[in-house]
Amino acid sequence: MRAAEDEHDGGEGDPLVGSVLDELRKPLPRGVEPLVRAIRERFGASLEAVVFYGSARRGDDLGETLADLLVVVDGYRRAYGRWAPALANALLPPNVFYLEEHGGGDVEVRAKYALVSSRDLIRYTASHRLQVYFWGRFAQPCRLAWRRDEEAEERLARTLAAAVRTFLGETASLVRGSLPPEEIWAKGLTTCYGTELRTEDEGRARRIVESEASVYRERTAAALKGSGCQGLSWNDGRVDIDLSTWARFRGRMRWLVRKPHGKLLNLLRLLKAVFTFEGGVDYALWKIRRHSGVEVEVSDRVRRHPLLFAWPTLWRIYRAGGFR
Repeated sequence: MRAAEDEHDGGEGDPLVGSVLDELRKPLPRGVEPLVRAIRERFGASLEAVVFYGSARRGDDLGETLADLLVVVDGYRRAYGRWAPALANALLPPNVFYLEEHGGGDVEVRAKYALVSSRDLIRYTASHRLQVYFWGRFAQPCRLAWRRDEEAEERLARTLAAAVRTFLGETASLVRGSLPPEEIWAKGLTTCYGTELRTEDEGRARRIVESEASVYRERTAAALKGSGCQGLSWNDGRVDIDLSTWARFRGRMRWLVRKPHGKLLNLLRLLKAVFTFEGGVDYALWKIRRHSGVEVEVSDRVRRHPLLFAWPTLWRIYRAGGFR
């Protein structure tokens, strides 16, 4: 564990870690507290941190939206107390769950939360990792909904800083010349979307970046002024890309492999949710509808026994283009 952390340690006074910490400590929307309370009750002493990410983070209230949370634990078996979900989480992180809690008055607050160990989060945000699920998401701005102690907060900040550097380093092979940081982030996010079961276009990525342009510029400058990213340098508000032909070729080859690799992993995660977890069928259908527009109805029999009866539904979704 210590060796893995050292790989992500930006060093004393790393400006990127400081920038990430500033963002983590910003205020949270109303309605997060009951969600965090329910997660703490479920995972107890194994819980290290709860991270709020995604578009709902920028709002003032969770009453009309679905929060995206990352639950970081110190070990899967300790978190679940059972071997089956612990094994599923270890083999293909993360496990994803729905959560609905009473938020006061007549308001219900809802979340989709992904669970991962701190060890796996460190591993999967390291440079040159093939799958983008973790570094593609958590290079983006996040806020801290809860943390065990200052040590857990600092470890999380170093890990998220590593995700930023991985994102920028991996995106470098896709762009050329001297560009504003917003262009690099939009290109990287669009390409990351292409490795998952989603149909987001470049306009979606640009809107995400433009909504918090100052944050993306600040963390890009901090990343390149700190320990840096190979082939990238900060130049008066722009990013200069200077990669060797061999480094660009290797980077593009990784992206070439990422598309089928990432889509396969996303499909396997959906199947894992369907066959393993309570509410998994509804989660999978919601996910497919959101990212492909394909909507199907299933019977209660499929919900109760997906391993036996979900196969015809999966074939219908495939034929309709739900796994593009």
